[in-house]
Amino acid sequence: YTGHLCLEDRGDDSIIREVQCLATSRDGIHFEKRGCVLTPPEGIMHFRDPKVWREGGYWWMVIGARDTSDTGQVLLYRGTSLRDWRQERVLAQSAAGESYMWECPDFFRCGDHHWLMFSPQGMTPGGYRFRNRFQSGVLPGHWQPGAAFALSGAFEELDHGHDFYAPQSLVAEDGRRIIMAWMNMWDSPMPTKREAWAGCLTLPRELFERHGRLCQRPVREAESLRGTCQPLHPVRLSGTQLLAEDAQAVELVLTWHTLDSQAEHYGIHLGDGLRLYVDNQAGRLVLWRHYPDEGLDGYRSIALPGAEYLTLRVFLDRSSVEVFVNDGDATLSSRIYPQPGTRRLSLYAAHGEAVLTDGSLWTLA
Repeated sequence: YTGHLCLEDRGDDSIIREVQCLATSRDGIHFEKRGCVLTPPEGIMHFRDPKVWREGGYWWMVIGARDTSDTGQVLLYRGTSLRDWRQERVLAQSAAGESYMWECPDFFRCGDHHWLMFSPQGMTPGGYRFRNRFQSGVLPGHWQPGAAFALSGAFEELDHGHDFYAPQSLVAEDGRRIIMAWMNMWDSPMPTKREAWAGCLTLPRELFERHGRLCQRPVREAESLRGTCQPLHPVRLSGTQLLAEDAQAVELVLTWHTLDSQAEHYGIHLGDGLRLYVDNQAGRLVLWRHYPDEGLDGYRSIALPGAEYLTLRVFLDRSSVEVFVNDGDATLSSRIYPQPGTRRLSLYAAHGEAVLTDGSLWTLA
Protein backbone atom coordinates (compact mmCIF):
# COMPACT_ATOMS: atom_id res chain seq x y z
CA TYR A 1 0.00 0.00 0.00
CA THR A 2 1.06 3.62 -0.43
CA GLY A 3 2.46 5.60 2.46
CA HIS A 4 1.62 9.29 1.97
CA LEU A 5 3.36 12.08 3.84
CA CYS A 6 2.46 15.77 3.51
CA LEU A 7 5.71 17.69 3.89
CA GLU A 8 4.03 21.04 4.49
CA ASP A 9 0.36 21.96 4.99
CA ARG A 10 -1.89 18.95 5.26
CA GLY A 11 -3.70 18.37 1.98
CA ASP A 12 -1.20 20.30 -0.16
CA ASP A 13 -0.38 17.69 -2.78
CA SER A 14 2.32 19.82 -4.35
CA ILE A 15 4.69 19.02 -1.46
CA ILE A 16 4.36 15.33 -0.62
CA ARG A 17 6.37 12.13 -0.38
CA GLU A 18 4.89 8.77 -1.35
CA VAL A 19 6.46 5.34 -0.82
CA GLN A 20 5.24 1.73 -1.03
CA CYS A 21 4.78 -0.12 2.22
CA LEU A 22 4.12 -3.69 3.30
CA ALA A 23 1.56 -5.01 5.77
CA THR A 24 1.02 -8.67 6.66
CA SER A 25 -1.91 -10.63 8.00
CA ARG A 26 -2.76 -14.18 9.01
CA ASP A 27 -6.53 -13.83 8.69
CA GLY A 28 -7.13 -11.06 6.13
CA ILE A 29 -8.75 -8.90 8.81
CA HIS A 30 -6.03 -7.88 11.24
CA PHE A 31 -2.87 -6.39 9.68
CA GLU A 32 0.57 -5.53 11.01
CA LYS A 33 2.48 -2.75 9.26
CA ARG A 34 6.04 -3.70 8.26
CA GLY A 35 7.24 -0.36 6.95
CA CYS A 36 8.53 0.97 3.63
CA VAL A 37 9.79 -1.51 1.02
CA LEU A 38 10.13 0.77 -2.03
CA THR A 39 10.98 4.44 -2.54
CA PRO A 40 10.33 6.40 -5.76
CA PRO A 41 12.87 7.19 -8.46
CA GLU A 42 14.89 10.36 -7.98
CA GLY A 43 12.80 13.54 -8.20
CA ILE A 44 9.37 11.83 -8.25
CA MET A 45 6.94 12.65 -5.43
CA HIS A 46 3.62 11.33 -6.82
CA PHE A 47 4.17 7.56 -6.70
CA ARG A 48 1.16 5.53 -5.62
CA ASP A 49 -1.45 2.79 -5.99
CA PRO A 50 0.57 -0.46 -6.25
CA LYS A 51 -1.01 -3.47 -7.97
CA VAL A 52 0.84 -6.75 -7.37
CA TRP A 53 0.60 -10.14 -9.07
CA ARG A 54 2.63 -13.35 -9.43
CA GLU A 55 3.82 -14.54 -12.84
CA GLY A 56 6.72 -16.58 -14.25
CA GLY A 57 8.37 -17.19 -10.89
CA TYR A 58 8.46 -13.49 -9.89
CA TRP A 59 6.32 -10.90 -8.22
CA TRP A 60 5.34 -7.98 -10.46
CA MET A 61 4.01 -4.57 -9.52
CA VAL A 62 2.72 -1.55 -11.43
CA ILE A 63 2.67 1.89 -9.79
CA GLY A 64 1.16 5.17 -10.99
CA ALA A 65 3.51 8.14 -11.15
CA ARG A 66 3.98 11.75 -12.19
CA ASP A 67 7.47 12.43 -13.46
CA THR A 68 9.53 15.60 -13.08
CA SER A 69 8.08 17.06 -16.31
CA ASP A 70 4.47 16.57 -15.09
CA THR A 71 3.83 13.58 -17.34
CA GLY A 72 1.64 10.68 -16.25
CA GLN A 73 3.21 7.24 -16.39
CA VAL A 74 3.05 3.69 -15.07
CA LEU A 75 6.21 2.12 -13.66
CA LEU A 76 6.81 -1.65 -13.75
CA TYR A 77 8.74 -3.42 -10.96
CA ARG A 78 9.85 -7.03 -10.53
CA GLY A 79 10.37 -8.65 -7.14
CA THR A 80 12.05 -11.80 -5.88
CA SER A 81 9.93 -11.34 -2.76
CA LEU A 82 7.35 -8.84 -1.55
CA ARG A 83 10.19 -6.93 0.16
CA ASP A 84 12.80 -6.85 -2.60
CA TRP A 85 11.91 -4.90 -5.75
CA ARG A 86 13.78 -3.69 -8.82
CA GLN A 87 12.44 -1.29 -11.41
CA GLU A 88 12.08 -2.92 -14.82
CA ARG A 89 11.00 0.05 -16.93
CA VAL A 90 8.47 2.75 -17.59
CA LEU A 91 5.67 0.53 -18.86
CA ALA A 92 3.82 3.39 -20.62
CA GLN A 93 3.44 7.14 -20.34
CA SER A 94 1.34 9.96 -21.70
CA ALA A 95 2.30 12.17 -24.59
CA ALA A 96 3.65 15.59 -23.61
CA GLY A 97 0.89 17.77 -22.18
CA GLU A 98 -1.78 15.06 -22.49
CA SER A 99 -2.13 14.17 -18.79
CA TYR A 100 -0.05 14.88 -15.71
CA MET A 101 -0.72 11.80 -13.52
CA TRP A 102 -1.77 8.17 -14.07
CA GLU A 103 -3.48 6.79 -10.97
CA CYS A 104 -4.61 3.31 -9.88
CA PRO A 105 -2.92 1.21 -12.58
CA ASP A 106 -3.69 -2.45 -13.27
CA PHE A 107 -2.08 -4.72 -15.86
CA PHE A 108 -3.43 -8.05 -17.06
CA ARG A 109 -4.10 -10.33 -19.97
CA CYS A 110 -7.66 -10.73 -21.23
CA GLY A 111 -8.43 -12.36 -24.58
CA ASP A 112 -5.70 -11.80 -27.15
CA HIS A 113 -4.21 -8.69 -25.51
CA HIS A 114 -2.61 -7.34 -22.40
CA TRP A 115 -4.46 -4.33 -21.06
CA LEU A 116 -3.01 -1.45 -19.08
CA MET A 117 -5.91 -0.05 -17.06
CA PHE A 118 -5.43 3.28 -15.30
CA SER A 119 -7.04 6.60 -14.39
CA PRO A 120 -5.35 9.58 -16.06
CA GLN A 121 -5.66 13.05 -14.61
CA GLY A 122 -5.49 16.23 -16.66
CA MET A 123 -6.91 15.09 -20.02
CA THR A 124 -8.54 17.83 -22.08
CA PRO A 125 -12.23 17.28 -22.97
CA GLY A 126 -12.96 16.95 -26.65
CA GLY A 127 -16.45 16.66 -28.11
CA TYR A 128 -18.29 13.91 -26.22
CA ARG A 129 -15.06 12.44 -24.82
CA PHE A 130 -13.35 13.00 -21.47
CA ARG A 131 -16.16 15.10 -19.99
CA ASN A 132 -15.62 14.02 -16.38
CA ARG A 133 -13.18 15.62 -13.96
CA PHE A 134 -10.87 12.60 -14.40
CA GLN A 135 -11.07 9.51 -16.60
CA SER A 136 -10.58 5.74 -16.42
CA GLY A 137 -9.69 3.53 -19.33
CA VAL A 138 -7.33 1.06 -21.00
CA LEU A 139 -4.46 0.81 -23.44
CA PRO A 140 -4.24 -2.48 -25.41
CA GLY A 141 -0.98 -4.17 -26.34
CA HIS A 142 1.22 -7.24 -26.05
CA TRP A 143 3.69 -8.11 -23.30
CA GLN A 144 5.95 -10.88 -22.10
CA PRO A 145 7.87 -10.81 -18.80
CA GLY A 146 11.17 -9.07 -19.39
CA ALA A 147 10.00 -7.29 -22.54
CA ALA A 148 8.54 -3.87 -23.29
CA PHE A 149 4.79 -3.33 -23.52
CA ALA A 150 4.05 -3.07 -27.25
CA LEU A 151 1.00 -0.84 -27.66
CA SER A 152 -1.50 -1.85 -30.33
CA GLY A 153 -4.19 0.81 -29.92
CA ALA A 154 -5.22 4.12 -28.41
CA PHE A 155 -6.63 4.92 -24.97
CA GLU A 156 -10.33 4.08 -24.58
CA GLU A 157 -12.58 5.07 -21.70
CA LEU A 158 -14.03 2.10 -19.86
CA ASP A 159 -17.28 3.75 -18.85
CA HIS A 160 -19.23 6.68 -20.27
CA GLY A 161 -21.28 7.82 -17.27
CA HIS A 162 -20.63 10.57 -14.73
CA ASP A 163 -19.11 8.47 -11.93
CA PHE A 164 -16.57 5.74 -12.65
CA TYR A 165 -13.03 5.93 -11.33
CA ALA A 166 -10.06 3.82 -10.21
CA PRO A 167 -11.24 0.40 -11.44
CA GLN A 168 -9.31 -2.55 -10.05
CA SER A 169 -9.41 -6.19 -11.09
CA LEU A 170 -9.19 -9.61 -9.51
CA VAL A 171 -9.30 -13.14 -10.89
CA ALA A 172 -12.19 -15.36 -9.84
CA GLU A 173 -11.62 -19.02 -9.01
CA ASP A 174 -12.90 -20.02 -12.45
CA GLY A 175 -10.52 -17.63 -14.24
CA ARG A 176 -12.86 -14.72 -14.95
CA ARG A 177 -11.30 -11.26 -14.77
CA ILE A 178 -13.58 -9.15 -12.52
CA ILE A 179 -13.40 -5.39 -11.97
CA MET A 180 -15.08 -2.91 -9.66
CA ALA A 181 -14.72 0.87 -9.70
CA TRP A 182 -15.41 3.79 -7.40
CA MET A 183 -18.75 5.34 -8.33
CA ASN A 184 -17.96 8.95 -7.48
CA MET A 185 -15.60 11.61 -8.75
CA TRP A 186 -13.11 13.93 -7.09
CA ASP A 187 -13.96 17.63 -6.95
CA SER A 188 -17.66 17.04 -7.69
CA PRO A 189 -20.80 17.24 -5.53
CA MET A 190 -21.10 14.29 -3.13
CA PRO A 191 -24.50 14.68 -1.46
CA THR A 192 -24.14 11.45 0.56
CA LYS A 193 -21.17 12.88 2.49
CA ARG A 194 -23.56 14.76 4.77
CA GLU A 195 -25.09 11.38 5.66
CA ALA A 196 -21.63 9.96 6.48
CA TRP A 197 -21.25 7.84 3.33
CA ALA A 198 -17.85 7.75 1.61
CA GLY A 199 -19.10 6.95 -1.89
CA CYS A 200 -19.96 3.52 -3.25
CA LEU A 201 -18.66 0.90 -5.67
CA THR A 202 -20.02 -0.38 -8.95
CA LEU A 203 -21.40 -3.85 -9.41
CA PRO A 204 -18.69 -6.46 -10.01
CA ARG A 205 -18.20 -6.78 -13.77
CA GLU A 206 -16.70 -9.53 -15.87
CA LEU A 207 -14.20 -8.36 -18.49
CA PHE A 208 -13.96 -10.04 -21.89
CA GLU A 209 -12.52 -9.20 -25.27
CA ARG A 210 -14.73 -8.93 -28.34
CA HIS A 211 -13.50 -7.78 -31.76
CA GLY A 212 -10.37 -6.36 -30.19
CA ARG A 213 -12.22 -4.29 -27.57
CA LEU A 214 -12.41 -4.80 -23.83
CA CYS A 215 -16.05 -5.28 -22.83
CA GLN A 216 -17.92 -5.52 -19.51
CA ARG A 217 -21.02 -7.30 -18.29
CA PRO A 218 -22.40 -7.83 -14.78
CA VAL A 219 -21.08 -10.98 -13.14
CA ARG A 220 -23.61 -13.79 -13.45
CA GLU A 221 -23.86 -13.91 -9.66
CA ALA A 222 -25.80 -10.62 -9.84
CA GLU A 223 -28.80 -12.68 -10.97
CA SER A 224 -28.97 -14.16 -7.46
CA LEU A 225 -30.31 -10.77 -6.29
CA ARG A 226 -33.42 -11.11 -8.45
CA GLY A 227 -36.81 -11.32 -6.77
CA THR A 228 -40.15 -11.01 -8.53
CA CYS A 229 -40.25 -10.47 -12.30
CA GLN A 230 -42.67 -8.29 -14.23
CA PRO A 231 -42.55 -9.20 -17.95
CA LEU A 232 -42.87 -6.33 -20.39
CA HIS A 233 -44.84 -7.24 -23.49
CA PRO A 234 -43.99 -5.99 -26.99
CA VAL A 235 -45.54 -2.60 -27.64
CA ARG A 236 -45.53 0.28 -30.10
CA LEU A 237 -45.15 3.02 -27.54
CA SER A 238 -46.35 6.58 -27.90
CA GLY A 239 -46.50 8.65 -24.73
CA THR A 240 -45.77 7.21 -21.27
CA GLN A 241 -46.19 3.76 -19.72
CA LEU A 242 -45.76 3.41 -15.94
CA LEU A 243 -43.60 0.48 -14.85
CA ALA A 244 -43.30 1.02 -11.09
CA GLU A 245 -44.69 3.60 -8.70
CA ASP A 246 -41.67 3.43 -6.39
CA ALA A 247 -38.59 1.78 -7.99
CA GLN A 248 -36.04 1.37 -5.18
CA ALA A 249 -33.68 -1.40 -6.29
CA VAL A 250 -34.55 -2.92 -9.65
CA GLU A 251 -33.03 -4.47 -12.75
CA LEU A 252 -34.64 -3.46 -16.03
CA VAL A 253 -33.94 -5.27 -19.31
CA LEU A 254 -35.25 -3.65 -22.51
CA THR A 255 -34.84 -4.45 -26.19
CA TRP A 256 -35.76 -1.71 -28.64
CA HIS A 257 -36.13 -2.15 -32.39
CA THR A 258 -34.19 0.93 -33.37
CA LEU A 259 -34.90 0.77 -37.12
CA ASP A 260 -38.66 0.78 -36.55
CA SER A 261 -38.57 3.37 -33.74
CA GLN A 262 -39.22 6.77 -35.29
CA ALA A 263 -39.83 8.83 -32.12
CA GLU A 264 -37.54 11.83 -31.73
CA HIS A 265 -36.45 10.40 -28.39
CA TYR A 266 -37.53 7.43 -26.29
CA GLY A 267 -36.43 5.42 -23.29
CA ILE A 268 -37.06 5.52 -19.53
CA HIS A 269 -37.26 8.11 -16.81
CA LEU A 270 -37.12 7.88 -13.03
CA GLY A 271 -39.13 10.75 -11.62
CA ASP A 272 -38.00 14.09 -12.99
CA GLY A 273 -34.31 13.61 -12.22
CA LEU A 274 -33.06 10.74 -14.38
CA ARG A 275 -33.63 9.98 -18.05
CA LEU A 276 -32.01 7.29 -20.20
CA TYR A 277 -33.05 7.71 -23.80
CA VAL A 278 -32.26 7.28 -27.47
CA ASP A 279 -31.89 10.59 -29.29
CA ASN A 280 -32.86 9.61 -32.82
CA GLN A 281 -31.84 12.91 -34.33
CA ALA A 282 -28.34 12.85 -32.83
CA GLY A 283 -27.97 9.07 -33.12
CA ARG A 284 -26.89 8.75 -29.48
CA LEU A 285 -27.85 7.00 -26.27
CA VAL A 286 -28.06 9.64 -23.54
CA LEU A 287 -27.93 9.36 -19.75
CA TRP A 288 -29.19 12.64 -18.29
CA ARG A 289 -29.57 13.56 -14.63
CA HIS A 290 -31.15 16.69 -13.17
CA TYR A 291 -30.81 17.29 -9.42
CA PRO A 292 -30.43 21.08 -9.12
CA ASP A 293 -30.72 21.00 -5.31
CA GLU A 294 -27.52 18.95 -5.31
CA GLY A 295 -25.76 21.05 -7.95
CA LEU A 296 -26.06 18.32 -10.59
CA ASP A 297 -27.43 18.82 -14.08
CA GLY A 298 -25.95 17.34 -17.23
CA TYR A 299 -25.69 14.34 -19.51
CA ARG A 300 -23.26 11.77 -20.85
CA SER A 301 -23.81 9.90 -24.10
CA ILE A 302 -22.46 7.35 -26.57
CA ALA A 303 -23.03 6.84 -30.27
CA LEU A 304 -25.76 4.30 -30.94
CA PRO A 305 -24.32 0.90 -31.83
CA GLY A 306 -24.90 0.13 -35.50
CA ALA A 307 -27.33 -2.71 -34.92
CA GLU A 308 -31.00 -3.33 -35.62
CA TYR A 309 -31.75 -3.93 -31.95
CA LEU A 310 -30.62 -2.09 -28.83
CA THR A 311 -30.64 -4.11 -25.61
CA LEU A 312 -30.21 -2.23 -22.34
CA ARG A 313 -29.66 -3.87 -18.97
CA VAL A 314 -30.17 -1.21 -16.32
CA PHE A 315 -29.51 -1.53 -12.58
CA LEU A 316 -31.21 1.16 -10.50
CA ASP A 317 -30.29 1.38 -6.82
CA ARG A 318 -31.09 3.96 -4.14
CA SER A 319 -28.43 6.38 -5.40
CA SER A 320 -26.94 4.87 -8.54
CA VAL A 321 -27.68 3.74 -12.07
CA GLU A 322 -25.54 1.34 -14.13
CA VAL A 323 -26.34 0.75 -17.79
CA PHE A 324 -24.97 -2.15 -19.85
CA VAL A 325 -25.42 -1.79 -23.62
CA ASN A 326 -25.76 -4.78 -25.96
CA ASP A 327 -24.04 -7.24 -23.62
CA GLY A 328 -20.80 -5.35 -23.34
CA ASP A 329 -20.67 -2.77 -26.14
CA ALA A 330 -20.59 0.04 -23.58
CA THR A 331 -21.48 0.98 -20.00
CA LEU A 332 -22.68 4.18 -18.34
CA SER A 333 -22.50 4.53 -14.55
CA SER A 334 -23.71 7.52 -12.53
CA ARG A 335 -24.81 8.52 -9.06
CA ILE A 336 -28.40 9.75 -8.73
CA TYR A 337 -30.21 11.48 -5.86
CA PRO A 338 -34.01 11.16 -6.11
CA GLN A 339 -35.96 12.21 -3.05
CA PRO A 340 -38.68 10.03 -1.45
CA GLY A 341 -41.82 10.00 -3.54
CA THR A 342 -39.97 10.81 -6.78
CA ARG A 343 -39.08 7.30 -7.97
CA ARG A 344 -41.82 6.65 -10.53
CA LEU A 345 -40.23 4.52 -13.25
CA SER A 346 -41.74 4.84 -16.73
CA LEU A 347 -41.18 4.06 -20.38
CA TYR A 348 -41.77 6.92 -22.79
CA ALA A 349 -41.65 7.93 -26.43
CA ALA A 350 -41.88 11.56 -27.57
CA HIS A 351 -42.98 12.86 -30.99
CA GLY A 352 -43.55 9.49 -32.62
CA GLU A 353 -43.57 5.79 -31.83
CA ALA A 354 -40.88 3.55 -30.36
CA VAL A 355 -40.97 -0.23 -30.72
CA LEU A 356 -40.21 -2.32 -27.65
CA THR A 357 -39.77 -5.97 -28.66
CA ASP A 358 -39.00 -7.51 -25.26
CA GLY A 359 -38.36 -6.60 -21.66
CA SER A 360 -38.55 -7.48 -17.98
CA LEU A 361 -38.43 -5.67 -14.66
CA TRP A 362 -36.94 -7.45 -11.65
CA THR A 363 -37.03 -6.39 -8.03
CA LEU A 364 -33.63 -6.85 -6.41
CA ALA A 365 -32.70 -7.95 -2.91
